Amino acid sequence: MRMKAWLRPVSLTAALGLTLAALVWNAGCTQPYSGKSSAEFQNATIDALLDGNYDGDMPFSELKRHGDFGLGTFDHLDGEMVALHGTFYQVTSDGHVHVADDAMKSPFSAVTFFRSGTARPLTAAATYHDLQTALDGMRQSDGRVFAFCVEGRFAHVRVRSVPRQKPPYRRLAEVTKEQTVFDLKDVSGTLVGFWFPESLRHVNVPGYHFHFLTNDRTAGGHVLDLKMIDGTVRMQELKVVKLALGPHAPATRPAQETPPAAGELDSAEK
Repeated sequence: MRMKAWLRPVSLTAALGLTLAALVWNAGCTQPYSGKSSAEFQNATIDALLDGNYDGDMPFSELKRHGDFGLGTFDHLDGEMVALHGTFYQVTSDGHVHVADDAMKSPFSAVTFFRSGTARPLTAAATYHDLQTALDGMRQSDGRVFAFCVEGRFAHVRVRSVPRQKPPYRRLAEVTKEQTVFDLKDVSGTLVGFWFPESLRHVNVPGYHFHFLTNDRTAGGHVLDLKMIDGTVRMQELKVVKLALGPHAPATRPAQETPPAAGELDSAEK
Protein backbone atom coordinates (compact mmCIF):
# COMPACT_ATOMS: atom_id res chain seq x y z
CA MET A 1 0.00 0.00 0.00
CA ARG A 2 1.39 3.38 -1.01
CA MET A 3 2.06 5.96 1.67
CA LYS A 4 0.48 9.40 1.32
CA ALA A 5 2.89 12.27 0.64
CA TRP A 6 1.85 14.03 3.83
CA LEU A 7 2.74 11.05 6.02
CA ARG A 8 6.54 10.58 6.22
CA PRO A 9 8.93 8.89 8.66
CA VAL A 10 10.06 11.34 11.31
CA SER A 11 13.75 11.96 12.07
CA LEU A 12 15.21 11.22 15.50
CA THR A 13 15.53 14.95 16.21
CA ALA A 14 11.96 15.62 15.18
CA ALA A 15 10.74 12.62 17.16
CA LEU A 16 12.43 13.94 20.29
CA GLY A 17 10.86 17.32 19.69
CA LEU A 18 7.44 15.81 19.19
CA THR A 19 7.86 13.73 22.34
CA LEU A 20 8.77 16.79 24.37
CA ALA A 21 5.81 18.65 22.92
CA ALA A 22 3.57 15.73 23.81
CA LEU A 23 4.78 15.82 27.40
CA VAL A 24 3.98 19.51 27.57
CA TRP A 25 0.49 18.77 26.19
CA ASN A 26 0.06 15.99 28.78
CA ALA A 27 -1.65 14.05 26.02
CA GLY A 28 1.05 12.21 24.09
CA CYS A 29 0.93 8.61 22.97
CA THR A 30 4.36 7.60 24.26
CA GLN A 31 4.88 5.43 27.33
CA PRO A 32 8.05 3.80 28.69
CA TYR A 33 8.34 0.08 28.04
CA SER A 34 6.78 -1.85 30.91
CA GLY A 35 7.46 -5.44 29.87
CA LYS A 36 3.74 -6.00 29.40
CA SER A 37 2.50 -8.19 26.56
CA SER A 38 1.56 -6.47 23.29
CA ALA A 39 -1.84 -8.12 23.06
CA GLU A 40 -5.32 -6.76 22.51
CA PHE A 41 -7.64 -7.72 25.33
CA GLN A 42 -11.38 -7.27 25.42
CA ASN A 43 -14.28 -8.30 27.58
CA ALA A 44 -17.24 -9.54 25.51
CA THR A 45 -17.70 -9.33 21.75
CA ILE A 46 -19.14 -6.55 19.64
CA ASP A 47 -21.97 -8.96 18.76
CA ALA A 48 -22.96 -9.15 22.43
CA LEU A 49 -23.06 -5.35 22.62
CA LEU A 50 -25.09 -5.13 19.39
CA ASP A 51 -27.58 -7.56 20.89
CA GLY A 52 -28.19 -5.19 23.79
CA ASN A 53 -26.10 -6.74 26.55
CA TYR A 54 -25.25 -3.61 28.53
CA ASP A 55 -24.84 -4.98 32.05
CA GLY A 56 -21.26 -4.38 33.15
CA ASP A 57 -19.46 -7.54 34.21
CA MET A 58 -15.80 -6.48 34.44
CA PRO A 59 -14.64 -3.84 36.95
CA PHE A 60 -12.12 -1.31 35.74
CA SER A 61 -9.72 -2.47 38.44
CA GLU A 62 -9.55 -5.77 36.53
CA LEU A 63 -9.50 -4.15 33.08
CA LYS A 64 -6.42 -2.11 34.04
CA ARG A 65 -4.52 -5.38 34.50
CA HIS A 66 -4.87 -5.96 30.77
CA GLY A 67 -4.16 -2.53 29.29
CA ASP A 68 -3.62 1.20 29.73
CA PHE A 69 -4.94 2.33 26.34
CA GLY A 70 -8.24 1.63 24.62
CA LEU A 71 -11.93 2.25 24.27
CA GLY A 72 -15.28 0.84 25.27
CA THR A 73 -18.38 1.69 27.27
CA PHE A 74 -19.84 1.49 30.77
CA ASP A 75 -22.49 -0.38 32.74
CA HIS A 76 -25.95 0.31 31.26
CA LEU A 77 -24.18 1.78 28.18
CA ASP A 78 -23.60 4.94 30.23
CA GLY A 79 -21.35 6.88 27.85
CA GLU A 80 -18.12 6.33 25.92
CA MET A 81 -14.88 5.10 27.46
CA VAL A 82 -11.40 6.38 26.52
CA ALA A 83 -8.27 4.98 28.17
CA LEU A 84 -4.98 6.86 27.84
CA HIS A 85 -1.79 6.43 29.93
CA GLY A 86 -3.61 4.15 32.34
CA THR A 87 -6.38 6.61 33.18
CA PHE A 88 -9.87 5.55 32.12
CA TYR A 89 -12.27 8.36 31.21
CA GLN A 90 -16.05 8.37 30.87
CA VAL A 91 -17.70 10.75 28.39
CA THR A 92 -21.36 10.91 29.35
CA SER A 93 -24.25 11.89 27.09
CA ASP A 94 -24.16 15.48 28.39
CA GLY A 95 -20.65 15.82 26.99
CA HIS A 96 -18.87 15.92 30.35
CA VAL A 97 -15.69 13.93 30.98
CA HIS A 98 -15.18 12.04 34.23
CA VAL A 99 -12.37 9.83 35.53
CA ALA A 100 -13.75 6.32 35.90
CA ASP A 101 -13.68 4.77 39.36
CA ASP A 102 -12.03 1.34 39.68
CA ALA A 103 -15.28 -0.11 41.02
CA MET A 104 -17.23 0.87 37.89
CA LYS A 105 -17.87 -1.93 35.39
CA SER A 106 -17.83 -2.34 31.62
CA PRO A 107 -19.91 -4.65 29.42
CA PHE A 108 -17.51 -4.16 26.49
CA SER A 109 -14.01 -2.72 26.23
CA ALA A 110 -10.89 -3.22 24.11
CA VAL A 111 -7.51 -2.37 25.65
CA THR A 112 -3.79 -2.94 25.25
CA PHE A 113 -0.53 -1.75 26.76
CA PHE A 114 0.33 0.76 24.06
CA ARG A 115 4.06 0.95 23.39
CA SER A 116 5.19 2.29 20.02
CA GLY A 117 8.56 3.61 18.92
CA THR A 118 7.26 4.49 15.45
CA ALA A 119 6.24 8.15 15.16
CA ARG A 120 5.19 9.76 11.89
CA PRO A 121 4.01 13.33 11.42
CA LEU A 122 0.84 14.28 9.62
CA THR A 123 1.90 17.47 7.89
CA ALA A 124 -1.19 18.54 5.96
CA ALA A 125 -4.90 18.95 6.59
CA ALA A 126 -6.72 15.64 6.44
CA THR A 127 -10.32 14.47 6.45
CA TYR A 128 -11.30 11.33 8.34
CA HIS A 129 -11.08 9.41 5.06
CA ASP A 130 -7.61 10.86 4.34
CA LEU A 131 -6.41 9.87 7.79
CA GLN A 132 -7.65 6.29 7.42
CA THR A 133 -5.99 6.02 4.00
CA ALA A 134 -2.70 7.20 5.53
CA LEU A 135 -3.00 4.66 8.34
CA ASP A 136 -3.64 1.96 5.73
CA GLY A 137 -0.20 2.82 4.33
CA MET A 138 1.41 2.13 7.69
CA ARG A 139 -0.13 -1.29 8.26
CA GLN A 140 1.92 -4.26 7.08
CA SER A 141 -0.88 -6.79 7.38
CA ASP A 142 -4.58 -7.04 6.60
CA GLY A 143 -5.03 -9.99 8.94
CA ARG A 144 -3.82 -8.67 12.30
CA VAL A 145 -5.07 -6.12 14.80
CA PHE A 146 -3.43 -2.69 15.08
CA ALA A 147 -3.66 -0.02 17.76
CA PHE A 148 -3.33 3.63 16.70
CA CYS A 149 -2.70 6.72 18.78
CA VAL A 150 -3.03 9.98 16.87
CA GLU A 151 -2.31 13.26 18.63
CA GLY A 152 -2.63 16.67 17.05
CA ARG A 153 -4.64 19.77 16.25
CA PHE A 154 -8.09 19.45 14.76
CA ALA A 155 -10.21 22.04 12.98
CA HIS A 156 -13.25 19.90 13.72
CA VAL A 157 -14.08 16.64 15.46
CA ARG A 158 -17.63 15.29 15.47
CA VAL A 159 -18.15 12.93 18.39
CA ARG A 160 -21.08 11.20 20.02
CA SER A 161 -22.07 9.70 23.31
CA VAL A 162 -25.10 7.64 24.29
CA PRO A 163 -27.49 7.97 27.25
CA ARG A 164 -27.62 5.48 30.11
CA GLN A 165 -30.06 2.66 29.36
CA LYS A 166 -32.60 0.82 31.47
CA PRO A 167 -33.72 -2.79 31.03
CA PRO A 168 -35.31 -4.26 29.07
CA TYR A 169 -32.49 -3.18 26.77
CA ARG A 170 -32.97 -2.31 23.13
CA ARG A 171 -30.47 -3.28 20.45
CA LEU A 172 -27.53 -0.93 19.98
CA ALA A 173 -28.65 0.25 16.54
CA GLU A 174 -31.90 1.50 18.11
CA VAL A 175 -30.13 3.20 21.02
CA THR A 176 -27.69 5.10 18.80
CA LYS A 177 -30.62 6.77 17.04
CA GLU A 178 -30.89 8.80 20.25
CA GLN A 179 -27.16 9.56 20.53
CA THR A 180 -25.98 13.03 21.49
CA VAL A 181 -23.64 14.55 18.88
CA PHE A 182 -21.06 17.23 19.67
CA ASP A 183 -19.11 19.29 17.15
CA LEU A 184 -15.75 20.22 18.67
CA LYS A 185 -13.92 23.00 16.82
CA ASP A 186 -10.29 24.15 16.96
CA VAL A 187 -9.24 21.58 19.54
CA SER A 188 -6.07 19.66 20.36
CA GLY A 189 -6.36 16.11 21.53
CA THR A 190 -5.76 12.41 21.02
CA LEU A 191 -7.48 9.76 18.92
CA VAL A 192 -7.41 6.35 20.63
CA GLY A 193 -8.40 3.41 18.49
CA PHE A 194 -7.96 0.10 16.74
CA TRP A 195 -8.10 -1.43 13.29
CA PHE A 196 -9.61 -4.94 13.07
CA PRO A 197 -9.67 -7.25 10.04
CA GLU A 198 -12.95 -8.30 8.47
CA SER A 199 -12.31 -11.86 9.68
CA LEU A 200 -12.93 -10.67 13.26
CA ARG A 201 -16.18 -8.85 12.51
CA HIS A 202 -18.05 -10.74 15.23
CA VAL A 203 -15.35 -9.95 17.78
CA ASN A 204 -14.87 -6.20 17.23
CA VAL A 205 -15.65 -3.44 14.76
CA PRO A 206 -13.93 -4.20 11.42
CA GLY A 207 -11.83 -1.35 10.04
CA TYR A 208 -11.09 1.74 12.12
CA HIS A 209 -12.79 2.60 15.39
CA PHE A 210 -11.68 5.71 17.31
CA HIS A 211 -12.61 7.55 20.46
CA PHE A 212 -11.34 11.09 21.08
CA LEU A 213 -10.23 13.04 24.14
CA THR A 214 -9.19 16.69 24.25
CA ASN A 215 -5.90 17.63 25.87
CA ASP A 216 -7.68 19.53 28.64
CA ARG A 217 -9.86 16.46 29.31
CA THR A 218 -13.10 18.43 28.99
CA ALA A 219 -14.61 16.82 25.88
CA GLY A 220 -14.51 13.68 23.78
CA GLY A 221 -16.48 10.67 22.62
CA HIS A 222 -16.92 8.18 19.79
CA VAL A 223 -15.56 9.70 16.57
CA LEU A 224 -18.00 10.15 13.68
CA ASP A 225 -16.00 12.57 11.53
CA LEU A 226 -13.05 14.95 11.73
CA LYS A 227 -10.81 17.43 9.95
CA MET A 228 -7.23 17.31 11.15
CA ILE A 229 -4.79 20.22 10.84
CA ASP A 230 -1.55 18.41 11.74
CA GLY A 231 -0.22 15.95 14.25
CA THR A 232 1.62 12.71 14.91
CA VAL A 233 0.54 9.10 14.58
CA ARG A 234 1.93 6.06 16.37
CA MET A 235 1.02 2.46 15.60
CA GLN A 236 1.38 -0.85 17.40
CA GLU A 237 0.85 -4.22 15.73
CA LEU A 238 -0.97 -6.67 17.99
CA LYS A 239 -0.35 -10.30 17.18
CA VAL A 240 -2.45 -11.70 20.02
CA VAL A 241 -6.14 -11.18 20.76
CA LYS A 242 -7.41 -12.20 24.19
CA LEU A 243 -11.15 -12.44 24.75
CA ALA A 244 -13.02 -12.74 28.03
CA LEU A 245 -16.53 -13.99 27.34
CA GLY A 246 -19.20 -12.47 29.52
CA PRO A 247 -22.32 -14.22 30.79
CA HIS A 248 -24.39 -12.88 27.87
CA ALA A 249 -22.12 -13.95 25.01
CA PRO A 250 -24.20 -14.98 21.95
CA ALA A 251 -24.52 -18.76 21.80
CA THR A 252 -25.04 -19.04 18.04
CA ARG A 253 -24.62 -17.09 14.82
CA PRO A 254 -26.44 -17.58 11.50
CA ALA A 255 -24.30 -19.19 8.84
CA GLN A 256 -24.71 -16.11 6.64
CA GLU A 257 -25.91 -12.70 7.74
CA THR A 258 -28.72 -11.04 5.90
CA PRO A 259 -27.95 -7.53 4.61
CA PRO A 260 -29.95 -5.79 7.40
CA ALA A 261 -27.98 -7.65 10.10
CA ALA A 262 -24.69 -6.94 8.37
CA GLY A 263 -25.53 -3.24 8.18
CA GLU A 264 -26.54 -2.99 11.83
CA LEU A 265 -22.92 -2.84 12.98
CA ASP A 266 -22.12 0.01 10.61
CA SER A 267 -25.15 2.00 11.63
CA ALA A 268 -24.27 1.67 15.32
CA GLU A 269 -20.51 2.10 15.22
CA LYS A 270 -19.49 3.95 12.05
